[in-house]
Amino acid sequence: MAESLPEASRSPRALLIGSTGFDGVSRGSLWKGLVAEYGRSTAGYLLLGTAGLLACIGIVLACYLVAIRTSRKYTSVPGPDLATRFVHSMVPIALGYTIAPTCTSPMVWVLTSE
Repeated sequence: MAESLPEASRSPRALLIGSTGFDGVSRGSLWKGLVAEYGRSTAGYLLLGTAGLLACIGIVLACYLVAIRTSRKYTSVPGPDLATRFVHSMVPIALGYTIAPTCTSPMVWVLTSE
């Protein structure tokens, strides 16, 4: 795991996908039930939200590191170079999540529906 830490520190991928994943998880009924039960106070709500966000990012980071480590077995590309080969796949995801909030305003829907 120690050799994977530099890869993790150079990779915003886990942060991007993990926070996006948390956005989806936080809209589900399981999460809403947890918030209703444990997030009654402001502090409880913030702690629960922070823990959920960190858990989602941690899960994505663990999966990413396992995928990079496993991929090394089947390729001759060194670890850091292998990790950078995934960057191009993140551009459409980042672009979509940057633009998406502006597309939810009612004015945008009116303009695009005509």
